[in-house]
Amino acid sequence: MEAILRDIIQALSERVHFSDEDLAHLIARHNKGRAAGRTAEPSAGLSSEPSAKSGPPSGHAAGQRSDTGSDAAPLPYAKKRMMPWYLGLRRRDPLVREQFGMSAYEERRLLRVLRIKPRRTASGVATITVLTKPGPCAGDCLYCPTDARMPKSYLSDEPACRRAAQCNFDPYWQAALRLRALSDMGHVVDKVELIVLGGSFMDYPASYRRWFVAELFRALNDGVVDGDERAVLDTALLPSLEADVTWADLSSRQQTNESAVSRAIGLCVETRPDQIDGACLRELRQLGCTKVQIGVQSLDQRVLDLNRRGVEVARMAEAFALLRLYGFKIHAHFMLNLLGSAPSADVADYRRLMTEADWLPDEVKLYPCVLVAGTGLCAHFDDGSWQPYEEDTLLDVLQADVLATPPFVRISRMVRDISAHDIVAGNKKCNLRQMVEARIEAAGGEIREMRWRELAGDTFDKDALSLKTISYATTVSREYFLQWVSATGRLVGFLRLSLPNADAVAARAAELPQELQGAADDGVGGGGKADGQDGVSTESALGLDRGSIPAGLPQPAAMIRELHVYGRVSGLGSDGAGSGEGAQHRGLGRQLVREAAALARAEGYGVLQVISAVGTRQYYRALGFSDGALYQHLPL
Repeated sequence: MEAILRDIIQALSERVHFSDEDLAHLIARHNKGRAAGRTAEPSAGLSSEPSAKSGPPSGHAAGQRSDTGSDAAPLPYAKKRMMPWYLGLRRRDPLVREQFGMSAYEERRLLRVLRIKPRRTASGVATITVLTKPGPCAGDCLYCPTDARMPKSYLSDEPACRRAAQCNFDPYWQAALRLRALSDMGHVVDKVELIVLGGSFMDYPASYRRWFVAELFRALNDGVVDGDERAVLDTALLPSLEADVTWADLSSRQQTNESAVSRAIGLCVETRPDQIDGACLRELRQLGCTKVQIGVQSLDQRVLDLNRRGVEVARMAEAFALLRLYGFKIHAHFMLNLLGSAPSADVADYRRLMTEADWLPDEVKLYPCVLVAGTGLCAHFDDGSWQPYEEDTLLDVLQADVLATPPFVRISRMVRDISAHDIVAGNKKCNLRQMVEARIEAAGGEIREMRWRELAGDTFDKDALSLKTISYATTVSREYFLQWVSATGRLVGFLRLSLPNADAVAARAAELPQELQGAADDGVGGGGKADGQDGVSTESALGLDRGSIPAGLPQPAAMIRELHVYGRVSGLGSDGAGSGEGAQHRGLGRQLVREAAALARAEGYGVLQVISAVGTRQYYRALGFSDGALYQHLPL
């Protein structure tokens, strides 16, 4: 492995641009040489001989396991094995970079070249998805698959499900092994979004929910696990012990995570809308949750009843209202082609979701219903009362839905990760999203939804950024979507600001904590310092002139529901401006918070709250926010 890495390092020192094609050519040349039983011949500009630039890392080659794994014929070189090999070397000896003759900048270039699946962290965070153990669900939906080996609605061949089963559904090992896998692929894993899937989270016992989340924090606090991969996996397969974790235990792990190497900058769970009330949301905030995935599926009560959803549309609307007042990001699940629906009805139904004040989610999973063996839908397929849409019809519906999606909503996915062999009838194409987007582009349509516009790994000119604001009304608030947009229209960063209506808050006083109903000027929420617990003043942190608040101060506080800056993940404490890795750590988030604070104050709000994740608490303290019971607060 050293020989090919020396060649790559040499090539990087000689070339400004080194593409995936260049890497593939170099790998193929080395593999051809190995197959012939000799070292690959050098080509112009790529020497396979050691040089002063890339001398061998002494002290590592001897006594270490070879990259072949045995004395048999060597495995061919592959990009997916190079990054883990180098990172393992670096974990054993932090000075390996110098022994390879690389500067810090050259090592960053090497890691970018070797990084596997760069899209995994292109949105600015490393996402880790875990599943709860197989358990009950309060619902009995017609289309929902049941696999006794999995939590409700999930099948054993789905990628995240396979990983969960491999770990015996142990939350610690699911998170720990995924953290290691992402690290071995070359991704920065110090900012992590945790996504907890598996039926309905609130159907599990409270003690299990608390233990599960506490174990996730323990995994992040421990960081990337080291050691032989097989031994680590064997440990993960041991029976999971569900210890009795107290709220104090969980709080201790959360406090540790505030300064851990891998910090939870988001925690998402999924649950049914009829389980959402004040008690549920208070618990989720104590757990550290910042986003809730909620199954909507349809806004047509007749369709919901035909599909045995067991929930009223009015109850779903109230769940949206409570989620928004609590500050959660709302991630709705919406289905097409349900029993009793039709293409034109689906288009109209989705347009309601995107335009009516009761709804307006922040994200949406938009996917067609498919038939899975063993579900109640099978009988309707057999008698002809339900049939999947033809492909062109499905594409027409999805095309209309994408075009109806406003700029402040993100379509996170369009297909479930259900294996094709599990689908009896319906769409089996995993590139459905790409097909829809290609159709729209060919027709000259404009896609405005967030995922399409995300910066991802692209570069941009900070001086050419423009700050744009979109305002829209919900039944309980006035929402502002503040966004940094590049000269080419790419979404570089955004902030969601919610200004709750006093009447809506008063009407739900029994469901809301005092923290959300009114805030005193001193020690709001939890007795913290008015100017931040680290002695940081609002003026010095955000450059705000306190001035006077307009008359008629409303009781509720303004709420930052989400702050996100895109681009490849930059390490905590690094200077994004010098890394060439995108928009993170260039002060764009701080400017968005300053704009939100000024906007909230101009609207007459005296306190700005944020539904901060555990791993972002220090960031907001540095901006002048103080800790409350469930939120952080900034007096305006």
